[in-house]
Formats: sequence, structure tokens, C-alpha cells
Amino acid sequence: MIIPTNDDPAGLVRTLAALVPMAMDGFVKEVILADPANQASTVDIAEETGAKIVEGTLKAACATARHCWLLILGPGKVLPAGWEEEAARHIADHGSKAATWGKSGLFSRPKLEDGLLLRADQDAVDALRGRPRRLG
Repeated sequence: MIIPTNDDPAGLVRTLAALVPMAMDGFVKEVILADPANQASTVDIAEETGAKIVEGTLKAACATARHCWLLILGPGKVLPAGWEEEAARHIADHGSKAATWGKSGLFSRPKLEDGLLLRADQDAVDALRGRPRRLG
């Protein structure tokens, strides 16, 4: 799980709180906070939650992840109930394609912060341009 902090400590706490059940179940194994400014509030939140901070870009944070699949989620975002089952099915059935929970359609494109599931060897921006599979 990678969360760009976007200088939003309240949103960050909301997102992390929603992930606790998935961490307890072992589905979320690692949380990395991408914080280019290394805000004191982010450091405090990371210390309390056990998240790792990468002082740098989202790309730098993704490069430090230890798992082969990443979920990028913006601060304040909470995925819909059952997202973990959808993610597991997607990984099993569509192993080479990124997926998103964001809106997509003829005139709208999914946004990174709405939730992007991708392989660690994929670039997030490229994955969004490649029309990721819509979940949810």
C-alpha cells in the first residue's frame, strides 16, 4: 500500500484507519507514505501506525516496496467494502493488467488517488494511461 500524503494528515489518518482490518487479516502487509516534504505530522502518524516514510516522490516510494503488487491510494480515500476480494480476484485472473476503483468512461479517466492496483514493475502514470480494468 502506497499513500502519497499530499500534506493531508487528517485524510491520511482516515485512510489508514480504514485499512486496519485488512492489515489484521494479513492482506495489507506494508504501508509506505510518500511525503516529499517530510512533514512532522506525517512522521508522527507513521510512528503511531508502523507505516514507513519515503521522503520523495510516489515513484521513489513505489521503488522501495517489497511486494510484487502495489495499491496506491490517496489520503482521505476509503475503498468500498469487499475491495480486498476484488483485488485478489483481479490479481489471480488479470495478472498483467492494472486496475482502479476510480470512475472511468468516455469523458473521464480514473485518478491515481482513487485507488490503483498495479504490479510493482509498472509505472503508475503509464498504468493509468493504459486504461486499467475498472473494479467496484
